[in-house]
Amino acid sequence: MITVMNEQKKNPRKGQTFFLATMALFFLIHLVNLIRMLQLPNDLTNQISLVPSFEIVMSAFWLFTTIWVLILLLGNHENAVNRALWVSFGFIIYSVSRLMIFTRADYDRQRIIFLAIIVVGLLLLFSFASNLLRYVRKLGNN
Repeated sequence: MITVMNEQKKNPRKGQTFFLATMALFFLIHLVNLIRMLQLPNDLTNQISLVPSFEIVMSAFWLFTTIWVLILLLGNHENAVNRALWVSFGFIIYSVSRLMIFTRADYDRQRIIFLAIIVVGLLLLFSFASNLLRYVRKLGNN
């Protein structure tokens, strides 16, 4: 146990590789979405149910939030992994909520209960993961 803790002190990013990769992927997704929404033709904006200006603002928000978490992860900030978890969860909630609000087709509307169940399940999963990380940190400090 002491060897593992000493190795983590030598290489604190070892446990953060997954979160760095996830946040880098989120960064690329948000960047592409922002560029796509900025280049959307005017005649197409009338045909989609999403409000383009809202999508641009939200894409920029998630892009900068992801950059912030990436900076925290690269700087080995104390709560960077926890923040990466909550930003990931927030984005999932936002995405599912957006789907629930802007669906037009009947087959999409039938999935709203299923999406709500997924959101609740993800909330429980991320809460469990956050509490588990907190518990592991307490054990490591003792």
